[in-house]
Amino acid sequence: MGIHQDDPDDFIFKQKLDSILMTTARHLERDGHRVEASVLALAKAELIPFFDPDHVILFYFQLILHVHPGVYEKINVEAVQKCIASQLKKILEAMAPGEEARVYLRPDYSLEYAEQWRQDLTCHVMGQEITNQGRGHSANPARREYDNLFFRSEDEINFYKATMEIGLVMAPLPVIVQRGIDRNHRREPDFILFKDGKVIIIEIDSKSSHTEMLAETQERLQFLRDQGIEAIHIDSKKCRTLDSARLEVKRIMNTIEKIRPIAYR
Repeated sequence: MGIHQDDPDDFIFKQKLDSILMTTARHLERDGHRVEASVLALAKAELIPFFDPDHVILFYFQLILHVHPGVYEKINVEAVQKCIASQLKKILEAMAPGEEARVYLRPDYSLEYAEQWRQDLTCHVMGQEITNQGRGHSANPARREYDNLFFRSEDEINFYKATMEIGLVMAPLPVIVQRGIDRNHRREPDFILFKDGKVIIIEIDSKSSHTEMLAETQERLQFLRDQGIEAIHIDSKKCRTLDSARLEVKRIMNTIEKIRPIAYR
C-alpha cells in the first residue's frame, strides 16, 4: 500500500515531524512508557522516505532515531522500537492519514549531549527516578528537574539551591501520608527543613503554581501541625532569582532560631 505525492516535502509527516514526535512522546509518557518516551524525546530524528522503484508511490517512511551509545546499550532496542512504532502509528492515523513509518534505533557515536541530559536520560532508562517525590498531586505532578529531583517552578529550584549552599538538611516535595479510621491525609509540602531538632514546613505561595487560598493551605497542613511541625510561607516573588532566594533563606533562618525544638514543647 502506498500514496501518490508529487513532492516528498509535501508529506505531512515531514512537514510536522517535530509536532508528531512530540505528540507521540506525550502519549507514551501518559501510558506509562517512560523509557520509550525519553528515548524518543532526546533522540536525533532522521526521516527517510521509501518509494517504489519508479519513485512515484511512497510506501513508508523510515524513522531513524539516533541515540547516544550509552543509552542504546542499556535498553531493549527491539522492544523500544516496537513500542514507539505502535504509538506512532496511532498518531499518524490521526495527524497524517495514509502515511506510515517504520522505526529504527541506531547508536550514534557523533552525538554530544550536554552532561546533564545524559545523566537525566540514564536515570530514566535505569528507573532511578521512579519515586514518590513530586507526585503527591496526581493532577499536577512536578515536571521540572534539577539535581535529579522534581520541582514545580523555578522559584522552588532557586530556594533549593540557596538552602544547599549553606548545608541545610531538607526534603523537596515530600509525600506525607496518614491513614486511619477517622483520618485520610495525603499531603505534599513544597519543602521540609530539619534544623537543630526542629522540623519546618516551607510553602512557596504563587498564584501561578498554586491555586488554593492560604486558608486552604493552612487546613491541609493542620495534621502536620498537630505533630508539632511549624510552617513558614514565602511569597514566590522573593525566590524569583537565586540572589533573592539567598536573602529569603537568611530571613527564614532567623525565624527558625526563635522556634523551640519539638522535644521541648
